[in-house]
Amino acid sequence: MRTTLIRQLTVILTVLSILLVSSCKKDDPVDDVNDNDDTTVYFEGTLEDALADLDSVYIYLLTKIYDGWCSPLLAANLMSGDAIKGGDSDGDQYKFLELQQFDADAGNEVCYSLWMKYYLGIYHTNKILFNTSVHDIAGNEQMRGEALFFRAYFHFELLKLFKNIPVVNQYLPDHSYINTGLDLAGKCDLIVADLLQAAELLPLKSSLSPEDLFRPSKGAAQALLGKLYLYMASDYFNLGSSYYTDALAQFDEVINSGEYALMDDFGDNFIKTGEFEEESVFEISYYANESTSQDWTPASTGNIDCQFNGPKMLYGNSVYDEGWGFQRVKEELTDMFMNEDDAVRRSATVITLDEVLESGGTYNFENDEILGYPTNFNNKTTTKITEQESSPSDTYHYGTNDRIIRYSDVLLMAAEANLKIGNDPLAQTYLNEVRGRVDLDPVSATGAALFTAIKTERRLELALEGHRFFDLVRWGDADEIFAEEGFTEGVNEILPIPVSELIEHPELEQNPGY
Repeated sequence: MRTTLIRQLTVILTVLSILLVSSCKKDDPVDDVNDNDDTTVYFEGTLEDALADLDSVYIYLLTKIYDGWCSPLLAANLMSGDAIKGGDSDGDQYKFLELQQFDADAGNEVCYSLWMKYYLGIYHTNKILFNTSVHDIAGNEQMRGEALFFRAYFHFELLKLFKNIPVVNQYLPDHSYINTGLDLAGKCDLIVADLLQAAELLPLKSSLSPEDLFRPSKGAAQALLGKLYLYMASDYFNLGSSYYTDALAQFDEVINSGEYALMDDFGDNFIKTGEFEEESVFEISYYANESTSQDWTPASTGNIDCQFNGPKMLYGNSVYDEGWGFQRVKEELTDMFMNEDDAVRRSATVITLDEVLESGGTYNFENDEILGYPTNFNNKTTTKITEQESSPSDTYHYGTNDRIIRYSDVLLMAAEANLKIGNDPLAQTYLNEVRGRVDLDPVSATGAALFTAIKTERRLELALEGHRFFDLVRWGDADEIFAEEGFTEGVNEILPIPVSELIEHPELEQNPGY
């Protein structure tokens, strides 16, 4: 289901206003302010004005362009061990190769762009929350719920990527960070508070109009909170195993709400006709906008990951258009699907070279052979011709959404939480519900063997969706899995804080080992 023309025009106009503001100074996420503005008045008092300003947050949600290409999905998948960078050569987008090889330093441009992307989003949510607290605006509750959800979401992404972050939970016209003295538990508590309040204020998904399904719902806030609790309970965060019970309470709310279900066809989760359907808990909505064609700025509203990931040097194919050959899928992942007799998810996740050739046209893979690149491609985010929304000359002509939280993810997290509190039968039930959708035999294991089965299932079900690296970190498995990949335990679980931020804000401390 696609957003309406009215929604698209609203976002286009909002993009223009953001670019005018953010052009003042890009070096600091909270410098996105004109010092001459009256910062105590932002909205004019109508719901329409307030919602238009809230839409500015969505630009920082969807953009994959900040200081160059900064795809969170590519960064996470390269660190997961399931893909390699690809492209024309090692030098093509080398900053991503540094992430893949666990060799990024504080000057890495991807680290800087991801930091900026999320803190700019946080700044705008704080601006909205400040102004809705001092102005009487109709529809205040839902608008505040959305802002709280996104402030929590942006902070959670930063927490996963950098861990030792400032949590900024108030509007700061003096352009400073706050809460740098809080320990990890205190920072998590602030994010938890946002999500608890968001869940109270946001509507059920079924209450949203078809035009508003891109907005977060109560279930999205509950699922994200449950995931945060899983991190807090993990040995990596080490904040207390009681958070597994808290996580389970949130997952139970989502599961028992009746709002969500697994889609019959697993592959439908990754095409436009499957957007916002019953399995979607939260997704990022993209659309092709020809007015921003080839525009490498935050104004780009199409999903450029599709163009980057498609097979390079492919011509005349009836299924896939030519892409730029990034995010090559390792044989290890492809083989794992086959070893598990998981043909359904394999075909929806990976395009093999044979399948590319069988679908017609010509494909010159000589360069792949020279460089030693795998000739398997990401089929969840790629150049499917059926997904194009505008001219093939437009690199942003794909509107395919990123699925951030799917119901299957919730079921598998609930299985994990149940296992951790000793309820193996219910953990099996949720695990086997996910396996049954793709015609795999049920699992009857218990204890450690059941946990291994859940880990395997998460890898296969959620492959190339940006989850695996962070799962391995919170499980404490990353150092063993990546022992031969340059990974250093105690360092590479997180990224370095950008050097420009350390210079601008001396109260920040660099992460250990960088």
